[in-house]
Amino acid sequence: MAYWHGPSSDTFNNPIYAHIQPSTYSLEVEDSLDGSTVGYNDGEEPQHLPSVYLIALTCGVGGLQLVWSTLFSHGSSYLFTLGVSKSQSSLVWAAAPICGAIVQPLVGAISDRSQSSWGRRRPFILGGAIAVAVSITVLAWIEPLISAICDLFQLHDRLAAKAASPYGAILALVILNVAIQPLQFGIRALIVDACPSEQQSIASAWAGRFTGIGNIVAYIASSLPLPFSFMLGNYEQWRFRYMSLLSVAALAITTLVSISCIHEDSTAHESYREPELSHQQTTPLSIIVADVVSGWKAMSLRTRRVCRVQFFAWMGWFAFHFYSTSYMSSIYLAEIQHWGIDITSAIKDDGMRIATLASLLSAIAALGTTIILPYFAAPESKVEHVLPEKHSQVEQKKHCWMQIELIWASSHILYAMCAFSTMFVTSSTIGTVLVALIGLSMGVTQWAPFALIGEELASRHGDLEFGSCTDQSGAIMGIHNAATSIPQVLAALVCSCVFWIAQRAGVGERSGTSWVLSLSGVAVVTAAWFAWRLGRRD
Repeated sequence: MAYWHGPSSDTFNNPIYAHIQPSTYSLEVEDSLDGSTVGYNDGEEPQHLPSVYLIALTCGVGGLQLVWSTLFSHGSSYLFTLGVSKSQSSLVWAAAPICGAIVQPLVGAISDRSQSSWGRRRPFILGGAIAVAVSITVLAWIEPLISAICDLFQLHDRLAAKAASPYGAILALVILNVAIQPLQFGIRALIVDACPSEQQSIASAWAGRFTGIGNIVAYIASSLPLPFSFMLGNYEQWRFRYMSLLSVAALAITTLVSISCIHEDSTAHESYREPELSHQQTTPLSIIVADVVSGWKAMSLRTRRVCRVQFFAWMGWFAFHFYSTSYMSSIYLAEIQHWGIDITSAIKDDGMRIATLASLLSAIAALGTTIILPYFAAPESKVEHVLPEKHSQVEQKKHCWMQIELIWASSHILYAMCAFSTMFVTSSTIGTVLVALIGLSMGVTQWAPFALIGEELASRHGDLEFGSCTDQSGAIMGIHNAATSIPQVLAALVCSCVFWIAQRAGVGERSGTSWVLSLSGVAVVTAAWFAWRLGRRD
């Protein structure tokens, strides 16, 4: 469990947790950010946590997202300047979902067993943040670091040092992907532990907002001119270094806020239920794997269905995240060629700026969605209370469409429609509109699944019947992350095959990218169907 630790901590302590005693005095605080009122009377449990608590709890998502945005927007071009080939780059980027599928469930199981006085989640957040900061810094300065190491050992072969830089960068990037997993898991698991089920939706919305803010800051910062650019040798390398320093600073600030203001119950591990093991399953690895399997068995049917939706949804989102920028750039260059203008490096730069603008608009749309939509969506507990038989059929339909599951299904339909339309778009203006509209669906994806799973897990706190599931929330969150990571590996293989076929057919890069995006719509339609079935609860 976690609780607020900061100014007037007695005001914001959450007495629904056993280790925190209810307030012994009457107090009422109006939360200006979401309009809720936190009220206590002798021994009375508070109904809402204030927004300042939720901000401190979720701001780490924004710092982490700035790291991801730096890698997505400048990682490939930076690797190319070091001599990494495109085929090597494709394999390197596959490391992220592979690490997410393997490392994060194991980290979740280890975290559930943690007996640290700091709690079960905060040590992983802090350790992961330090590892991420070190590894991305090493990645950004890998070439001068290797040169310095060669000088230290009096190896003056500059060509050998330059040849070693690509492999050093690949190693640093793999380590970075591994380091991200405990940080990402710890932040999400802490949100589940710290909030009551009634506020999981708004807590997930705050996490989605910080994701959007991280994306917007990254897009704006990457578009600014570098200071003293005329003195820089390789502009793209220095751009990546500048963005890396910015992401490290943001990550450090947000992580310190979270671990300083949110304290966990160090006795939470005492109620942990050991999974049954055979005599052969006594090694540390076998115990951890058994914990992961036990977490899967402890998952409710509803949570498993959410993971199924995520599996198909992220087969589609992989293509958008990795190829929407090249799609927009190729549309613009095709327009220029249609007008009979020769393609120059300056025009290619214009194409990248238009692609960045489209991504920025998409991020703004996603941020707006996470700000507005959660206030209209009803958690499952509220839907059940607002659907008595005396309500009219019209009122019942209105409340049903407020369900998070149906909003999620509708967002998938929006994505699929936009993805299918990419086959027919020839205007960069219309392409920009499509990418911006997909931002609405992205905002729902950043919020809805975490709200559903978080509400499911948090509602079981204190319920002895479901105690094992609550104690294994870390393993369950790790399994959910695997459900979003494994399909990205599959999608990467499919995209590679599509591009190979497009190259053999001689249809050009733009058509190949359109095929990939359109195929992603097929996967997302499947996700929409399962999300709609989830909303029907049958």
